[in-house]
Amino acid sequence: MSIAANPMPATFLSPHIEALYAGIDWVGLSLPRDAEGREQWDAACREQIEAIAQEGEKLETWGMEGYRGLRAGGSFWGMRDDGSYCRLSGQRANDRFDRVYRADCHCSRLDLQVTVRLRSEDTKLGEAHEAESLSANELLPSARRRKIWHISGNDGGYTLYIGSLHSPRHGYIYNKDVQSGRPEYARCWRYEVRNKGLFADPLALHLRYGVSNRAEACGQLVAAWFRERGLILPWLTMDYALILPLEREIPPEADRKIAWLKEQVRPAVDWLQKNGHRAAALEALGAEFVHWTRHDQDDEYIWRFKDE
Repeated sequence: MSIAANPMPATFLSPHIEALYAGIDWVGLSLPRDAEGREQWDAACREQIEAIAQEGEKLETWGMEGYRGLRAGGSFWGMRDDGSYCRLSGQRANDRFDRVYRADCHCSRLDLQVTVRLRSEDTKLGEAHEAESLSANELLPSARRRKIWHISGNDGGYTLYIGSLHSPRHGYIYNKDVQSGRPEYARCWRYEVRNKGLFADPLALHLRYGVSNRAEACGQLVAAWFRERGLILPWLTMDYALILPLEREIPPEADRKIAWLKEQVRPAVDWLQKNGHRAAALEALGAEFVHWTRHDQDDEYIWRFKDE
């Protein structure tokens, strides 16, 4: 779904917005060993990691900070003597948040994101935001001024950081188009706020039980954080906030297999169908005949794959 039918008021940064999306981008949760129902929580978390592996990610045993468990596609679940820990990243953190979060979890980190797709490319958006944040910073007493810096590359990549990376809350803005290198992120800029420590716990509880539209809530929280730091954002309302299903990036192994299907298998199936061998082609792909229905002129044969 696109929000193109709902044009945003223009700013000097970005006069045209094609789409606006928001959601959770990272969540880290832990549960103490003696928590009621911890075994069920462990099973649910493990199930999510295994499900991520089924999407084409590599499943492997892994450990961090004393936890030992399973990792797949940047997400992890593990146990140690004092309890368990689960980490979900990217779009999977947003999609699977409800399946792993419970009120007695401790949330050690919660990242929120807004992704803006511009109608036309704007490679200077990050630099404009840096100028705004520096101007706002000058208005603060010297002892309260924020750390602001950027990293740029000759490929057009640009990341602006606001706040110390060691602080419990900081934000960054970057050219998602260049960073990802994927066509689905064309003309996209990403705004993220990382929440840790005392900020993460109440925020996670709020997003799980206190809002009816999580995308809109995440968008409002991200917007408020950056505006408080002097930024003029390219969106002025979150009424049209949607979750962008782009973070489900295709893993390399799945990418290769999909390319093989497109380049090798599909032409063969097309040839078989054109030459009257449709049923044999579908059977070879693992489909089975279900039934046929009669129309005025044509018969429609219904097939399905055996595991559906």
